[in-house]
Amino acid sequence: MPSTLIHSGTLVDANGERPGWVHVDDGRIVSTGDPSERAPSADRSVDASGRYMTPGFVDIHGHGAGGAHYQDGTEEALTADLAETRARGYAVDAEEKNLGMRCIAAPIFDVHGEAVAGISVSGPANRIPDDSIAATGGVVRDAAQAVTRGIGGRAPAA
Repeated sequence: MPSTLIHSGTLVDANGERPGWVHVDDGRIVSTGDPSERAPSADRSVDASGRYMTPGFVDIHGHGAGGAHYQDGTEEALTADLAETRARGYAVDAEEKNLGMRCIAAPIFDVHGEAVAGISVSGPANRIPDDSIAATGGVVRDAAQAVTRGIGGRAPAA
């Protein structure tokens, strides 16, 4: 597997948010740094200008579920948000990242019950109104479940 240097984006890690780069080798993140540090050479280079790089983080795509919001900054809010997302089988981004945009996403699981991919629908909030989220979420969830079955995967035990 070729090594990759992802550069010129905004690096978000334990040190905060700053310009930076991420070096990936053999499918693993091996180092990160900022423009003042010499970036390692790599087989290929990816320009991430205008994008965020979040090495080591997982996009939980859980927003505003069950009256709680993970960005409230409490463990209770995160736990409630994740429980609601898991129960319905899809997550909703209700304009948290970009005002006027929505996303509905569901995971695809492998044979071990690990999420390895996802399916999502994104669009302007006026094209995905509140009253269509449950129906659209059901379609996205069902599609993800069909792909999971198609690759021999299984959802994790509840």
